[in-house]
Amino acid sequence: MPAQGEYTGVHTRDNSKSVNAGLTTRPAVDTARDTLAWWPGELVRRAKRTDEIRAQSAKDGTPAPRLADPALPRAGLSPEKEAKAIEMIAKGAAGGA
Repeated sequence: MPAQGEYTGVHTRDNSKSVNAGLTTRPAVDTARDTLAWWPGELVRRAKRTDEIRAQSAKDGTPAPRLADPALPRAGLSPEKEAKAIEMIAKGAAGGA
Protein backbone atom coordinates (compact mmCIF):
# COMPACT_ATOMS: atom_id res chain seq x y z
CA MET A 1 0.00 0.00 0.00
CA PRO A 2 1.44 3.38 -0.89
CA ALA A 3 2.74 5.24 2.16
CA GLN A 4 0.82 8.43 1.56
CA GLY A 5 -2.31 10.21 2.71
CA GLU A 6 -4.30 8.86 5.63
CA TYR A 7 -2.54 5.48 5.42
CA THR A 8 0.99 6.81 5.86
CA GLY A 9 2.85 4.57 8.24
CA VAL A 10 0.18 1.89 8.50
CA HIS A 11 2.69 -0.84 7.64
CA THR A 12 5.56 0.59 9.64
CA ARG A 13 4.31 -0.37 13.09
CA ASP A 14 6.51 -2.63 15.20
CA ASN A 15 4.51 -5.67 16.28
CA SER A 16 7.36 -7.46 18.07
CA LYS A 17 5.83 -6.86 21.50
CA SER A 18 2.60 -8.51 20.35
CA VAL A 19 4.47 -11.39 18.70
CA ASN A 20 6.49 -11.90 21.88
CA ALA A 21 3.21 -11.98 23.82
CA GLY A 22 1.91 -14.76 21.57
CA LEU A 23 0.37 -13.06 18.53
CA THR A 24 0.30 -15.39 15.57
CA THR A 25 -0.73 -14.70 12.03
CA ARG A 26 -1.94 -16.95 9.28
CA PRO A 27 -0.83 -17.06 5.68
CA ALA A 28 -2.54 -14.55 3.41
CA VAL A 29 -3.44 -17.37 1.03
CA ASP A 30 -5.53 -18.98 3.82
CA THR A 31 -7.35 -15.71 4.46
CA ALA A 32 -8.02 -15.21 0.75
CA ARG A 33 -9.27 -18.79 0.33
CA ASP A 34 -11.55 -18.57 3.36
CA THR A 35 -12.90 -15.18 2.28
CA LEU A 36 -13.74 -16.53 -1.17
CA ALA A 37 -15.51 -19.51 0.42
CA TRP A 38 -17.44 -17.25 2.83
CA TRP A 39 -18.53 -14.58 0.33
CA PRO A 40 -21.35 -16.45 -1.49
CA GLY A 41 -23.09 -17.24 1.81
CA GLU A 42 -22.68 -13.62 2.89
CA LEU A 43 -24.46 -12.47 -0.26
CA VAL A 44 -27.36 -14.80 0.54
CA ARG A 45 -27.47 -13.55 4.14
CA ARG A 46 -27.47 -9.91 3.06
CA ALA A 47 -30.20 -10.43 0.47
CA LYS A 48 -32.35 -12.28 3.00
CA ARG A 49 -31.90 -9.57 5.63
CA THR A 50 -32.68 -6.83 3.09
CA ASP A 51 -35.89 -8.66 2.14
CA GLU A 52 -36.81 -9.03 5.83
CA ILE A 53 -36.35 -5.32 6.46
CA ARG A 54 -38.42 -4.37 3.43
CA ALA A 55 -41.16 -6.86 4.36
CA GLN A 56 -41.31 -5.52 7.91
CA SER A 57 -41.61 -1.96 6.60
CA ALA A 58 -44.44 -3.01 4.29
CA LYS A 59 -46.17 -4.81 7.17
CA ASP A 60 -45.82 -1.75 9.40
CA GLY A 61 -46.96 0.57 6.63
CA THR A 62 -43.78 2.60 6.89
CA PRO A 63 -41.40 3.56 4.13
CA ALA A 64 -38.55 1.09 3.75
CA PRO A 65 -35.21 2.52 4.79
CA ARG A 66 -32.74 3.29 2.06
CA LEU A 67 -30.59 0.19 1.84
CA ALA A 68 -27.36 -0.47 0.03
CA ASP A 69 -27.30 -3.08 -2.71
CA PRO A 70 -26.71 -6.30 -0.74
CA ALA A 71 -24.61 -7.74 -3.58
CA LEU A 72 -21.96 -5.03 -3.37
CA PRO A 73 -19.01 -5.07 -1.00
CA ARG A 74 -19.30 -2.55 1.82
CA ALA A 75 -15.61 -2.00 2.24
CA GLY A 76 -12.56 -1.82 0.10
CA LEU A 77 -11.62 0.19 -2.91
CA SER A 78 -13.98 1.32 -5.61
CA PRO A 79 -13.26 -0.34 -8.96
CA GLU A 80 -11.71 2.92 -10.15
CA LYS A 81 -9.37 3.22 -7.16
CA GLU A 82 -8.46 -0.46 -7.42
CA ALA A 83 -7.51 -0.03 -11.09
CA LYS A 84 -5.39 3.00 -10.20
CA ALA A 85 -3.65 1.06 -7.39
CA ILE A 86 -2.93 -1.86 -9.71
CA GLU A 87 -1.54 0.57 -12.29
CA MET A 88 0.71 2.20 -9.66
CA ILE A 89 1.96 -1.17 -8.43
CA ALA A 90 2.64 -2.33 -11.98
CA LYS A 91 4.59 0.84 -12.75
CA GLY A 92 6.58 0.43 -9.55
CA ALA A 93 7.34 -3.22 -10.33
CA ALA A 94 8.52 -2.21 -13.79
CA GLY A 95 10.74 0.50 -12.32
CA GLY A 96 8.64 3.31 -13.68
CA ALA A 97 7.31 4.90 -10.49
